[in-house]
Amino acid sequence: MSAEQPIAVIEPHLLISTLDGSLFAIGKRSGLIEWSAKEDSIVKLPSVPNITDKNQVKMPMFLPDPKDGCLYRYNGVLTDDRSSTGKSDTKSERDVLEKLPFTLSELISASPCRSSDGLLFVGKKVDSWITLNKETGEKLNVLSADSPTCPRSQHFNKKGEPVADDQILLVGKSEFHLSIFDLKTKEKRWNLTVVDYSNTAQKFIKQNKYDLLHLTSSKTGRIVTFDVTSEENEQKILWTHQLGSPIVSIYEYSDVTKYGQMIKVPFTTIGEDFSKPNATKFNKNLYPSLYIGETDSKSLYALTTLVDLEQTPILSSKIRFSSFPLLEGPNDGVETDRFDTKSFFNDFTYSPIYGFYEYPDYSKSEVIPQLAIAQLPKNNLITQKLPTLSEGIQNSIIANPTNDDPNYEYQHSALFILLTTLVVMFSISCVLWAHKRRKQQPKKNFSSENFLTVGKISVNTKEIIGRGSSGTCVYKGLFENKQLIAVKRVISDYFILADREIELLRSLQHPNLIRYFATESDNMFRYIAIELAETTLDDLVENGRNLDLDAISILEQSSNGLCHLHSLNVVHRDIKPANILISMPLPPYNRRKVMITDFGVSKVLNQDHTSTINGFSTTKVLNGTEGWIAPEVLLAKINKDANFMSSKPIDIFSLGCLFYYVLTNGFHPFGDPLERQANILKSQINLTKLTEEEEYLKSNLIETMISKSPSERPTIETILKHPIFWPSDKQLQFLQDVSDRLEKEAIDSESVRCLERGGFDVVKGDWKRHITIELQTDLRKFRSYKGNSVRDLLRAMRNKRHHYRELPPEVQLSLGSIPDEFLIYFTTRFPRLVIHTYIAFQSFKFEDIFKSYYDQDTAWDFQFPPLPKSGIRWYDGNRSPEKRHKAKTDNEIVLAPNGVISTDA
Repeated sequence: MSAEQPIAVIEPHLLISTLDGSLFAIGKRSGLIEWSAKEDSIVKLPSVPNITDKNQVKMPMFLPDPKDGCLYRYNGVLTDDRSSTGKSDTKSERDVLEKLPFTLSELISASPCRSSDGLLFVGKKVDSWITLNKETGEKLNVLSADSPTCPRSQHFNKKGEPVADDQILLVGKSEFHLSIFDLKTKEKRWNLTVVDYSNTAQKFIKQNKYDLLHLTSSKTGRIVTFDVTSEENEQKILWTHQLGSPIVSIYEYSDVTKYGQMIKVPFTTIGEDFSKPNATKFNKNLYPSLYIGETDSKSLYALTTLVDLEQTPILSSKIRFSSFPLLEGPNDGVETDRFDTKSFFNDFTYSPIYGFYEYPDYSKSEVIPQLAIAQLPKNNLITQKLPTLSEGIQNSIIANPTNDDPNYEYQHSALFILLTTLVVMFSISCVLWAHKRRKQQPKKNFSSENFLTVGKISVNTKEIIGRGSSGTCVYKGLFENKQLIAVKRVISDYFILADREIELLRSLQHPNLIRYFATESDNMFRYIAIELAETTLDDLVENGRNLDLDAISILEQSSNGLCHLHSLNVVHRDIKPANILISMPLPPYNRRKVMITDFGVSKVLNQDHTSTINGFSTTKVLNGTEGWIAPEVLLAKINKDANFMSSKPIDIFSLGCLFYYVLTNGFHPFGDPLERQANILKSQINLTKLTEEEEYLKSNLIETMISKSPSERPTIETILKHPIFWPSDKQLQFLQDVSDRLEKEAIDSESVRCLERGGFDVVKGDWKRHITIELQTDLRKFRSYKGNSVRDLLRAMRNKRHHYRELPPEVQLSLGSIPDEFLIYFTTRFPRLVIHTYIAFQSFKFEDIFKSYYDQDTAWDFQFPPLPKSGIRWYDGNRSPEKRHKAKTDNEIVLAPNGVISTDA
């Protein structure tokens, strides 16, 4: 690579969660907003109008901090008897704001429990997994405890397009629900719900190890990001955004990591007004406070915030019924005794006061069982300490001593006992482990009657399950003495080849590719531990075994595996039935999967091209297996072309031969084994097993896959989009979408001409003569249809599907149920219909309505060829009587109105 050539760097992204439930994906350093998604609100509490109703007895409000899960008790709206001065007559006064000595997750984990002041706490936690598209933010599916199955391994967006695993972001969501009841009134006094995504984050980065500084607002969704890696006093602003709602959590994820592993990153909430000039210049002395605010949905929230005491007024969190200074007004002769100070004070304190409060002390209320809560680990909502900001921006001191906790001494004692117990148990485990290892003598290979143990791999030398080229053997074995595996043993002369395969296996993770476990070596062999399969595709077909796997499923899974290889720019170069494995029945539904194996001759393509130099000379063994090798590879061998470039179409050719092999139960498109190589070079294709009209859906695809020219072969993505893999409902929907697309088109439009070109064989002259009498009769009631038009046939299908429930019972019985029997009714009568329509509309594949049916790759302009003519002179009811009489003398097939051959033909 030259020094001037740019290097593409994949930027990590930040996933920002706001109080209103929005998720934003933002470039970490660029600040570009890639997408946003809307989820449930992070905090759900009773609305402010409800809790400030004067007619109800007031109870304390419990406010959660969604950033760290702490709970705060707000007593500012408690009902109390007061004198005319507004002062309480009671002596047992509580602070306006108190901090509970446990988090929300700890309280719910200890639920049910009660407090010393007569409150009952009942809670629950609901977990789920949300699958998002990294590129668009689209929600693909949700997995919860009520889901019957895990989401399928292959995800699809709203348009039906598959989403690769590396484009998926898994976000764990936990909902904490808490209800509070009053023992005195027997009523529910409070409920709250908090949503948290911290369980997804596998670790937490501290501020002193993080290269950025995020400052957020406690009132708005403003965020300002600084680069703290620059020199002192020169920190620069990278980007800023207004996200509309206060930020409660920030996570970092990478686009190159499978399923988007998330890491929680630090941020600091401050009370500064970002909208003012010089909003990014802060006082160095900021102090902790608690901000209480109101969301757009009239729900309260609390956020730990740093404030500048010189600019921000702070409300006291201490005794709430202190004297309120009132300004004296002008005396207009109105007696001041008539001013109802009690009424004013009640009106004032019936509503919560929003703003910044002094950071509160711990509550003195006891919760039973207190012991259970004190012992719970803080593992769900991660407690985030406010970070100390770098010099040049601000310094903050968190005055929050832990010895204010009433359970401080007990917690430290319990922690000391727990750590001591763990140390003792760990020491005992180490002694036992060392003793066991000495008995096993791990440094020497253990050999018994049937097993040879090399490191973690045990090989059953008496049970060979396969043989390969160059002395390679495959045995049954064990991995770590518990996992059944297959062990591929490679002789020392081919260690380089084995190392290349191992390196490739380590980077491949896909359900339809063989799974790699480990590698061990001795002086003579290298042992590769891979997933154990029950049989090969070759054995399955040749021996006629029945494993409850249909042919289409085998081919689709094989294609999915090859598609993953090609997406990584890897060419397999040896696709054949012996390298396609069928797994054991897998839980939970005992289903089998199909896997591609043997990557010994695979090649990684160059990034700049679609192919790479093979590097083999004419003296080396030809890559691949005879009878399954593409013609361009054979010609390169014959012509001694050392600069031959391998490419993905090589695998497509072999896969096309595999398709024919499976669909015809063991036949090869190039004949017997002794003739295959010559027939491949001469392009003598024999598809006689798939020449019937009903097989055109299969033969049309295979014929293009085994084309002599690599440029005329489809890509693996195009193959996976082919109707051969479509279920009945998708085929029926495609035909309906085509009919909708053509509804208003003129008869001489390009789309109609494409569909009607070659359509005479599709409708068999007059499609109305091939349908049942019941359907013919029903069609005549509403409109006229042209029997020689494919468009009218699709229109009739669409109309009957739309109005299926309104059809007479005899017509419904004739058509069968939707979608399977309904589709079979038409495809058995018109077997060319689906594939002909698919080929006709491939020129319109980039239209939105067809994007889910065709591959959208513009770099490979591939077109399926039209179907061959049938050679049958079909009856055409639209021709004149003279032409029909002449056709009879030429042995034209004439059909009666019921679709069978007429007796006067």
